Amino acid sequence: MQHGAPDRLARYAEVRVLHLEPTSRCQAACPMCGRNQDGGKLHDGLTLEEISGAQFRDWFPADFLTQLDRVFLCGNFGEPILARDCLEILAHCRAASAGLKLGLNTNGSARGPEFWQALARLGVRVTFGIDGTTDASHRRYRRGTDLDRILANAVIFIKAGGQAVWDFIVFRHNEHEVAQARALAGTLGFAEFRVKPTARFGAPWFDVRDESGAVVDRLEPSLGHHEPPGAPRRPDIRARRIDCDVARQRSVYVSAGGMVFPCCFLGQRLIDIPAPDRPEGPPESRQAEILSFAAVLDRIGARNLDLRSTDLRTILDLHLPAFERHWHAGAGRLLTCAKICGTHELCG
Repeated sequence: MQHGAPDRLARYAEVRVLHLEPTSRCQAACPMCGRNQDGGKLHDGLTLEEISGAQFRDWFPADFLTQLDRVFLCGNFGEPILARDCLEILAHCRAASAGLKLGLNTNGSARGPEFWQALARLGVRVTFGIDGTTDASHRRYRRGTDLDRILANAVIFIKAGGQAVWDFIVFRHNEHEVAQARALAGTLGFAEFRVKPTARFGAPWFDVRDESGAVVDRLEPSLGHHEPPGAPRRPDIRARRIDCDVARQRSVYVSAGGMVFPCCFLGQRLIDIPAPDRPEGPPESRQAEILSFAAVLDRIGARNLDLRSTDLRTILDLHLPAFERHWHAGAGRLLTCAKICGTHELCG
């Protein structure tokens, strides 16, 4: 590792941040989300699951919650506010620690006023994904959501005393709206406005598809928000030094199915593993990355990372450390880790 960064993942007593995905259900069809095929039909490997309040209380004992600095609910495949027990989970966290920082990332296009007012009372910092100042522009990416409803929910939350953040993913089609969106965020009372370029373009454009697989739109990257010319290029994925972000944060990710992984990026790989009902396997462009993850998971054993069969302390202290042994260059390297947390330096 570099610059004094931790060379191992946090053990049970060391975890300070919990990233929880309470549900894999979502009403939206964002084209670059892993839950669907470019905005069309659901990924064949996705199982619709949800964490109940009872499961949360059973899986995360009081001694664990009280040691945490932060809990945030953020979807890998799902929309947190659609989880039936979303408020119950957050209320349990708040009861465990009055000083615990609670966060929630959402598309904001669901639930009624009482829900948003309750979030404010719990002291939850809510990040809304809003990608335009008109519904037509916003829906180019946040397909299946309603901008007027989102802004109305945000205002209810803010007026109830909630702290709201506006995240604006910038594309070619909406980059001209950034200044207007920033001004609107200030008028409505958002605490923060952030412009977020996306790194998910693997080509000069991204084709958006419908349920039948037909191309119905095309997204293009922003001209004004991209890597500047002359920026240093990172080495090949197999040679990059890994500086693990969640090791530094002392963070852990838990999926809607109760699977524990170091981070959500590794959690995303689970649905891509070939299975008897999905014999086609991952796309060729990501095959090496998926198969490197599948090999590590096979060595660990999926049951050993599953809160439905193994307790959290055992997972964090005994089984999760196996991931860190695959950060080093070689045949068994976790390519997802090198892709996401790989630096501009070569492995030593």
